[in-house]
Amino acid sequence: MTVKKTFDYIIVGGGSAGCVLANRLSEQNTVLLVEAGPGDKSWKVRMPAATALAIADERRNWHYETEPQVHLNNRRLIWPRGRMLGGCSSHNLMVYIRGHAGDYDHWRQLGCRGWAYRDVLPYFKRAESFSPRPSEYRGHQGPMQLKVSSDDNPLIELFIKAVQEAGFPRTDSFSASQLEGVGRFDLNIISGNRLDTGRAYLWDVMERKSLSLELNAYANRLIFEGTTAVGLEYRKEGWVKQARASREVIVCAGAINTPQLLMLSGIGDPVHLAEVGIAPLVEITGVGKNLQDHLDVAIQRECTKPVSLYKNMPTYRRALIGLEWLIKGTGQGATGHSEAGAFLRINESADRPEVQNHFLPMVIRRGNRWPTFHGYQINVCQLRQESRGFVKLRSSVAHDHPIIEPNYLQMEADVRCMREGVRLTREIMVQPAFDSVRGAELMPGDGTKSDEDIDAFVRERSETCYHPCGTSKMGSDRDETAVVDPALRVRGVDQLRIADASIMPTIISANLNATAIMIGEKAADLILGRAPLPAEDVSVATPIARQPPARLVGV
Repeated sequence: MTVKKTFDYIIVGGGSAGCVLANRLSEQNTVLLVEAGPGDKSWKVRMPAATALAIADERRNWHYETEPQVHLNNRRLIWPRGRMLGGCSSHNLMVYIRGHAGDYDHWRQLGCRGWAYRDVLPYFKRAESFSPRPSEYRGHQGPMQLKVSSDDNPLIELFIKAVQEAGFPRTDSFSASQLEGVGRFDLNIISGNRLDTGRAYLWDVMERKSLSLELNAYANRLIFEGTTAVGLEYRKEGWVKQARASREVIVCAGAINTPQLLMLSGIGDPVHLAEVGIAPLVEITGVGKNLQDHLDVAIQRECTKPVSLYKNMPTYRRALIGLEWLIKGTGQGATGHSEAGAFLRINESADRPEVQNHFLPMVIRRGNRWPTFHGYQINVCQLRQESRGFVKLRSSVAHDHPIIEPNYLQMEADVRCMREGVRLTREIMVQPAFDSVRGAELMPGDGTKSDEDIDAFVRERSETCYHPCGTSKMGSDRDETAVVDPALRVRGVDQLRIADASIMPTIISANLNATAIMIGEKAADLILGRAPLPAEDVSVATPIARQPPARLVGV
């Protein structure tokens, strides 16, 4: 065992939040960043269209699976999680959305002081550089350089028009006052390359003497003296190493690995720890509980014109696309293809959107990485489920994958939401805008009409939307299930914090990456003892009444 030198801070996990903290904390302090995977400079990571290849890379993905899902016909779902510098920001679809202001105001209502939308907005702005137009909602000098989708595939504008014809508004920016409606996504793509947090926050500071980086280093356990976190034990190249932290250890390992590491270190439910032979250090029964994720199902149609992305599938076309991207950073290789979507309310009484649509100008069939014919699809994603799951240890061995139990569709309200989301999305797909390209419905198929048939389709075809969170939830001192307080300090111990998606008490109404980055930015000020950025009060659009659709069709 090699004992390494002492650092001011040790950060466990170089993902979306961990890279942010490594930059901010190393400005005036010594920092060790420990990441289980490799770096983020592979072309598979940098090329936006190569997301599927990055996910398929054994070295860059944890390749988790859930337990058999009782309410999804006992299927095990594949859960890709980023295992490289940048974490999931290095293999996601580069969609950059904050969610609804009400998501964060709800956190405040749950006792998370300092986390209302007015409090976190300045940290969203500090992270980003958004140049298309000045706005009080947007930042302009941050590391995350953003662009508005500019993909010129004609199906994208047909989708946007169809949602409007279905009675919903268009929004100019999902990250300004109005989340509700349809529009083009903001993307973290710069000069045709993915801008993950490793590139955005660390590439320019790699030579800092105060920053040390250990890649391909697997965390075994946290080291404690009494109940004070003083270091980390990790494994690299067959060697077990230790590093010490004189100030704090910050765990940024994500919604699966963070609770796993806490439990391996004796922090969790003592009954469960005893089941796997781990002596409890501190009892926090909420560790690993409160798991939430967005469930997603695709509605697919044939396209009657050769305008979908299937035209790019011949080998020679893919070679030309790759060559153009390599030389110029332009073309179809410079897009992640999921560049437009919608946030919609199913119930008029809802205060926030309940479902999200992602539009894809292609059809991906189960078992295939690429499209095999001309088609298009709209994915239906439930935004705020009532079902709750958990993460538990499978054993006391660090490299054993944990037990992941999302409990999808456990609650009837979630079943209803997915059912109505499918109905609404099918209604969008039969609006006049799609008349010139609309072919047969492939999934779920024209014969799927009744509630029972739609529910059966959802149970058989739903997949994760890749947004797990909540397993080390933040809460007030009165919340006995909270793992961290609003300053992100782990309860019952000293010098240990968590900063990643696991601290979210409730899931947000959008993709999670921008929020994870915001958490990293805010955590930096909390850790360094700085005064928080001044809160900003901005107007937020009220729910917008749906207009009568252009075409009424029973779906």
